[in-house]
Amino acid sequence: TLSHCTKYNQRERKMSLLSAKAALTFLVLVYGAQAKGIRPRHSAFVESSDSVLAEDDKSWTRYAMEEINSISQTAVPTTLGVIATETPTRSPTDSPPTREPATGVPTKRPTRNPTRSPTRFPTGAPITPSPTQAPNPFPTTSSPTKSPTPNPTPLPTPPPSPFPTAVVPVPTPNPTPPPTPPPTPNPTPGPTPVPTPQPTPGPTPLPTQAPTPVPTPPPTPPPTPPPTPQPTPSPTVPVQPTVQIKLTPYAINTAAWEDPGSYQSQALQRTEEQIGADSMTDAKLVQYYSLYCIYTATNGVANNITNDDPRFANIAIPNWLFDNNWNENDVDPCTGSWYGIACSNGQVIGIDLSSNVLTGIFPPEVSLLSSENPSGAGSLRALVLLKNEFLYSADNSWIADLGSNLLTLYFQETSLSGPLPKMPENLFEFDCSFSLINGGLTDENFAGLNNLNYMVVSGLSLGSSIPSVFGSLQNLEFFYAADSLITGDLGYMQGMQSIRQHWVDDNPGLGGPLFPFIADIQTMESMSLTDNALTGNIPTEFGRMTNIEDLWLFGNKLTGTVPTEMGNLRRMKFFQVEGNDLTGVMPDEVCANTQFPSEVLTVLGADCSEVSCSCCDCCSYDTCPNK
Repeated sequence: TLSHCTKYNQRERKMSLLSAKAALTFLVLVYGAQAKGIRPRHSAFVESSDSVLAEDDKSWTRYAMEEINSISQTAVPTTLGVIATETPTRSPTDSPPTREPATGVPTKRPTRNPTRSPTRFPTGAPITPSPTQAPNPFPTTSSPTKSPTPNPTPLPTPPPSPFPTAVVPVPTPNPTPPPTPPPTPNPTPGPTPVPTPQPTPGPTPLPTQAPTPVPTPPPTPPPTPPPTPQPTPSPTVPVQPTVQIKLTPYAINTAAWEDPGSYQSQALQRTEEQIGADSMTDAKLVQYYSLYCIYTATNGVANNITNDDPRFANIAIPNWLFDNNWNENDVDPCTGSWYGIACSNGQVIGIDLSSNVLTGIFPPEVSLLSSENPSGAGSLRALVLLKNEFLYSADNSWIADLGSNLLTLYFQETSLSGPLPKMPENLFEFDCSFSLINGGLTDENFAGLNNLNYMVVSGLSLGSSIPSVFGSLQNLEFFYAADSLITGDLGYMQGMQSIRQHWVDDNPGLGGPLFPFIADIQTMESMSLTDNALTGNIPTEFGRMTNIEDLWLFGNKLTGTVPTEMGNLRRMKFFQVEGNDLTGVMPDEVCANTQFPSEVLTVLGADCSEVSCSCCDCCSYDTCPNK
């Protein structure tokens, strides 16, 4: 129809006075020729209608007929329906056509020469449409609008030619109003159309009209797909690092990890800093973590002891004296010679940090190295912390968790305080002397320690008697409980089978007699019971203690005389009884052991003012070597 022709060439002159049939035929044939790659013979026609008329001097009718005659023999292998749904277009650079979305409306109106000067349009009387005429689908405003959508038989809209094409109107005696154009669903926005002029018959001079610029619409960018919304991540629970996950089943107080100032948090960090920590076994991670708990809890950390000591008023809390390899990130505790650490088969078996200026509070995480810990990090046999004066602990319950393989526990001359807990069942050596331990010496805590051989509880503030369970400890050979506020008597010694050294001195609350059954302990080599409150006589049965070498009984309240049976003790080197209430004469059998040729008794002391003694080395409490 004429309206299709008009839309097809709306940037150029409007086709007028051309029959609808000729125009439609021409458009179909030209489109088919372009689809076939055939360019019109009159190439000048594609530049402008003005140049066509000027160069060829041909009327529009003759030109159209030549074009129709030249192309009519070429088959057009497409239908209007296909053209309407799949519109091939060419880019301004004549690239191969590309398929547009099947909407039936071109998305872009290509132009060949966007900078070409506008075409001059002749002025003519506009055609006034009759009341029955359909409205012009191209309004005279610049804003594109949609035309009414009646239901006429739709004709496909031919796509715009990739080449701008001008059409010269052919004057006719009787102007024919343009046919009613079919509505288009989505007209392509274009420049403001000029009403089709009605040429006046005859040679009427046309007034010159100022050139009307035809705005070139900006290129319509290809439709941009809406951005795919990124899925909103669901709230995630913080994922624990691998090291932390592995340690969680074994750690004692995981809540402390949330406090960056806690020694547990610092120990966890040091463990995570180890090279290859994520791939380490649970045993190795627990090993690192336990040792670093000890390090971070006791290295340069204040406690109640340092806070109360005026010597620390103006100085920093000291660090460890020795920490070889403890601060490395690629040294295994068992293969890299960490200071004070002993291992066997990859397990920690010994910790000796004695005399190393440990401070702070000793941590219970040491128990993670016990043989009973399921991680397998350790099989602790020895824990030696002696001579760390400023090392503190008020809760020693961790001692009970050191495991059945623990043999040695030394923390003498430290500031560990509070009562003793139940001791590890196979403990062999135990020394807590001169610490701040103030209780726990009970039958319950020491029952069943049949492996205990060496025990020192001197210099404490126990304030209790020695429990009778010590008489049943079959392997106890060395027992020392001097200056510990021991009370009661020596009844606990009954049943001792293996004791060799028994020193319980300087306990003013320890009284009672020297029981004759003590003489039945044939293993006794050295017995010191000085400066106590013992009473009664020296039993004659003591003459049967043939293996004794040292017998110190000074500073008590003993009475009576020295038994002559004491001369049978031919191995005795020290015998001192000064500072008592003894009387009589030192037996000759005893003096004989001080004379040539035996001379085994090297020190013999008595109160010579009360006990006549011609062979004594010292004769009073003050002059004898008793301190």
